[in-house]
Amino acid sequence: MKADKYESKTAADKTLKETPISRRGLFAALAVAAGLGLLGADDAFGWDYWGQNAGIGQGFWDAYGMLKGHVGRSRSYTNPSAKCMGYATSWCEWTCWPGTQQLRCALNLQIECDYENTLWYHLSFYPLSACGDTNYGTSHRLWYDNGEDDNRGRIYEDAPDDSHKILDFNCDLKNNYAGCPSPGQQATFNTGWERRSYKDTSKWYRRTGSGFSHSFAAWFELRDIRIDKVWHSEWGAKAFGTGWCATSFPAIPHGSRQDFFGMVCRVHAAGDDSLNWDVCNAKSSNRTPIYQQELFAGNDKTRPEPNLNQLFLTEFANYQEIGGNYADADQSYLITFRPAHVVDGSAALNAWGGGPFDGTDVRTSTKREFAICKYTVADRTCGWWLVDKWNSDGTKNAVQVISDASGQAVNRYGGTTAKPTQLFMWHDGYDSDTQKNKASEWVIEEVPFTGKLELNSSAEEITWPQAPTCGDPFATCYPAKKELWETMGKPTAMIYRWYAAKTPDPAPDEDAAVMGQAHISKTGDFMEVPAYRHVGTNFNPDYVLEAFRLYLKGTGYEGSIGYMALSRDSGTWSDARTDGEWIGQSGASLRWSQIKVWLQGEVARHYDLEVRAFQSDVSWCRTYVSATDAESAPAVGVAGKTLRCIQVDLIPKPTDAVLVKEFSRDAQMLELTEDEAGAVDGMYLSCAVQQEFKTEKRSGTAEVWPLVHRFHGTIVTPSVKYCAKKSLITYYADGVDDKHIVYIDHADPGMYTASDAATQAAVKAVCNLNEHFGDTASSGFTGWFTTRELIDSFGGIDLDRGQKLDLYGRNRCTLRIDYADGSLRPEDGVDYKSQPKDGAASISGALGLPDFSGDIESHALDGIDLPAIGDNGAGHMAVYYGERISLATPTDAYRKMGDGTWRHIVCDAYLTDRAGGGRPCRTSRWSGTPRSTSGGATPIRTASPAQRGKYHPGRRCGLRPEPARVPCRRCA
Repeated sequence: MKADKYESKTAADKTLKETPISRRGLFAALAVAAGLGLLGADDAFGWDYWGQNAGIGQGFWDAYGMLKGHVGRSRSYTNPSAKCMGYATSWCEWTCWPGTQQLRCALNLQIECDYENTLWYHLSFYPLSACGDTNYGTSHRLWYDNGEDDNRGRIYEDAPDDSHKILDFNCDLKNNYAGCPSPGQQATFNTGWERRSYKDTSKWYRRTGSGFSHSFAAWFELRDIRIDKVWHSEWGAKAFGTGWCATSFPAIPHGSRQDFFGMVCRVHAAGDDSLNWDVCNAKSSNRTPIYQQELFAGNDKTRPEPNLNQLFLTEFANYQEIGGNYADADQSYLITFRPAHVVDGSAALNAWGGGPFDGTDVRTSTKREFAICKYTVADRTCGWWLVDKWNSDGTKNAVQVISDASGQAVNRYGGTTAKPTQLFMWHDGYDSDTQKNKASEWVIEEVPFTGKLELNSSAEEITWPQAPTCGDPFATCYPAKKELWETMGKPTAMIYRWYAAKTPDPAPDEDAAVMGQAHISKTGDFMEVPAYRHVGTNFNPDYVLEAFRLYLKGTGYEGSIGYMALSRDSGTWSDARTDGEWIGQSGASLRWSQIKVWLQGEVARHYDLEVRAFQSDVSWCRTYVSATDAESAPAVGVAGKTLRCIQVDLIPKPTDAVLVKEFSRDAQMLELTEDEAGAVDGMYLSCAVQQEFKTEKRSGTAEVWPLVHRFHGTIVTPSVKYCAKKSLITYYADGVDDKHIVYIDHADPGMYTASDAATQAAVKAVCNLNEHFGDTASSGFTGWFTTRELIDSFGGIDLDRGQKLDLYGRNRCTLRIDYADGSLRPEDGVDYKSQPKDGAASISGALGLPDFSGDIESHALDGIDLPAIGDNGAGHMAVYYGERISLATPTDAYRKMGDGTWRHIVCDAYLTDRAGGGRPCRTSRWSGTPRSTSGGATPIRTASPAQRGKYHPGRRCGLRPEPARVPCRRCA
């Protein structure tokens, strides 16, 4: 330690021989001391070490209570600027030449604490020496450089042997620079404390959980000296040492949070959610720096979400010293952060360059790199303490992330909030650097897998062979940024699990979890944590799971969790335990190999379990459990192997849902065979989705055994009713091709009768039979037949699964024939003529309406002969809808009216009852063939031009009922 000798302030709690004097007075005192031989000529005007204040023979000296106190460094220290202590010996003096010459020397050991952080102290050791002579016999001073080291020293810690040696030092003692003795000079000349060219040394001391003490002393040996006229060249001709300077090293002043292992997290600055740890450009190469960066929104999502390079997997550090000298009272397991975007899991956040264990002097670089590097087993640089003791807001919400290698904390250097800005590790070497330092405070926040998903775009029903399909998690779930995920080599995968339930009840929406606690060999009880993270440890086979307990938390359903374990040594199962009861006991050195876990009671209707077991030489085993008792629960793990850690998580499901397909990456679409579909026919399907890491791509033992294998959280879709392949019934009306499909029905196996809805879709209001002409609409439908020819009437059938059935029906129309308004009508006593002129032949019985009763019916449509309708009679005939008919015109008959004009017979034909208000499909009017009169002046009533266009050769008029619009492919 270089101290300012002109500093007027004095150190507190020191026992140095120091008298406060002014600067001018100090110069005068030093000059007097030089004249008296108390200080060397050079040292009278300046010195470098605080120990030079000590007097010869002072013995122990101290600054700020380091001696028999404790080491440390504080910004409040001014002169000296750090704690120090030492021991100044008296003169070791002997006769060189009796009566004329004497020699003397002294040793002063200075021990200084010039750096501290919460994990390390640094001590520097400075050997100072003084020499002198009394000479009446020669003309020169007696200590000089003879070209060889004539003194040798050692500094010891706790004991004066080689195994406790800190430092060897050696150098020539000399005072011949003071000139030759003369009567005008003093015969005695002594130097002050000089550093000379001794090799300074230092040592790092790692703090421990309980603290420790050390004592330090120095030993000094001389050779190449004359004693009582005899020259001695051997070491140890004269030897002496300092007293033992004792001090203590305080314990590590903090523990490390133990509730963050085994999760996916993001880390952001306390009080500023936008400053998140971010691996620069999502790289994975060594020495990739870490930045602070905001979260980004992507895929048109409604809220920001972290990229994978802003997420980290928290694991037990592979280098741990829990239970050893470096453990603290809180059994602080250290944590490792693995970047989530590194597919092979080979990288970890790293204190680049390490710390004192690695030979790095952190005093010379208070700001050092915070980066990622390829992960190495037992690498201390990847271990971190999470400390919440000195938060600036007085809460435990944030932590300081402190490197186990260097004791430095991850820091927003200068407190910057700029984005992006590189992060560093920092500590300035003073005790207060970690206290309420907001730039070193971080919030670790678990990032679960959340969002909403639906089946088949929110369909109300799914029918086989249509495949139930889950929506795209990358579109609606968090975190799932597909664009960056693809560029990183797809480090995660979605897995899908399918359920079937008898009711559409949703999966539970509550913050429920299985909690667990472990008793671990060497360290004892671990704190209670969510069991999906870990119950036990996986970093070292010496830390074995000796006992554990599980219980449910946060569920509103009645029930409990049961569990039991198989003894590795005896091969017998423990008794079943429930709801927080311990399996195993502390101090019994029990070892387990397999476990069974199950739910019982109401809660088992709403959740299944995921159970994982970690064993030495096996890695992880995983099983999904739907069992509700010990007998049916599967055993997880390999018998005979040592169980070290378990994980248990709740998987929500709809009420009483049964498993259709287990979690799989290729099951976003559920493909079922016809038989499989039949097994879940009429049930409600749902899909559970999780996002897992591709652990199969992790290479090396340390990488395939992590705690974290997926994001916590399961998204379950709403249920959708599923119909297996049903019978298909197709209804055709008034035709046999697809244009005439009026209804399609799907039916389950079993008895089936014609659908009323199909009949309503088929009938037409204009199609009535004669007996209902005027009172009932749509009475002309034939009903349904299984044949196109309308021969086999359909009264019902016992359907098989998947059977196809085509049904046919037709509408029948009654054609009514009547006299048109103004037409001649039969009257008794009237003379009807065959032509409209006097003298024409008379006609009898010519005005009667046609009678179709005796006609032989013949109907054909679509190339198919249809059955007779049997509804012909006087003035009416029956036809099928769409059938084309031709009517013969009535015999020409004329009557001369009183005004001299001739009236003709005209008839109308209708397909519906005008009196009933129905619209006729088409009206046909026809009459006898018009005849010309002499001069063309005779007025004759005939058909309209439109009606005349319907005449055909052979004096027959074609009439085709107007087709109605028919719904096509109408489904039930």
